[in-house]
Amino acid sequence: MRTHSVLAFMLMMGCGMPLPMGNLWGLGAIAGNTANQIQQQQLQEEQQHRAREGTQHQRAEPEVQRLVAEGQHLAELERQRELAAQEQVRRDEERKQRDALVMADQQASEEKEEKARREEDSQALHRARVAEEEKQELMAALEAERGKREAAERRAALANRQVREAKKAAVTPGLAATATMPPAATQSVAASSAPSGPPPPAPISGDIEAKKGHMIIGCRNLIKESLHAPDDAEFPGIIFDSVPRPSVDGHGNMRWHAWVKAPNLYNVKLKKWFSCIYTAKNDTIRARFED
Repeated sequence: MRTHSVLAFMLMMGCGMPLPMGNLWGLGAIAGNTANQIQQQQLQEEQQHRAREGTQHQRAEPEVQRLVAEGQHLAELERQRELAAQEQVRRDEERKQRDALVMADQQASEEKEEKARREEDSQALHRARVAEEEKQELMAALEAERGKREAAERRAALANRQVREAKKAAVTPGLAATATMPPAATQSVAASSAPSGPPPPAPISGDIEAKKGHMIIGCRNLIKESLHAPDDAEFPGIIFDSVPRPSVDGHGNMRWHAWVKAPNLYNVKLKKWFSCIYTAKNDTIRARFED
């Protein structure tokens, strides 16, 4: 538009010249100047356009940088959130594993305590049964001893009465020739006239159960003397553990085969078998462990 305006102005100025040649010259000069001005104007416009673009670019560059920085910041925050979530998941898994281990240890401890309690109850019950059997055996032995003593007292009373009757019959006239002393009285008199000393052993058939009870108690005492912890020793019960009672031969000797459970030096309970022998001739008891 500016170019057309300049040309129109120059044409008007040239048409005012009196000479046609001057008009032509003026037209050519105007056209040359106009072309230069157009080029300069275009250069200026290009420079201004470039300057505006540069200014806009300079203005837009910080905004772009800010947007890029915000994007990177958001990406970093997202990455940190993912890492935090992964760390939380890992901690939750570790806590679950620790809880599972604690529960397993607690359950194992409870099972161990329950097992120990059951074993202790079983041992206490076994000791109570053994003590009851020992008590019964001791009572049986005492009863047998009492029966034996009462029988001996009755025999002695009978012998004394027979001796008195025999003496009375001997001093009564008319009865001396016919009275005779019974064999029991004779024996009683012989016994009273004999020197004092230990009485002869009673027949085995009369107090065999009492002797068995005494032998079992004596064997247990001998075995306890050779144990590391005699107070914790456990012997079998005659009734509940199906252990046979002592066997007796024709001479009154007895043999007993049984076992004992007792802790060793390492506090470990071991079961060991032993044999016990009672000799009636010298009234002794021997006990030894079996290999």
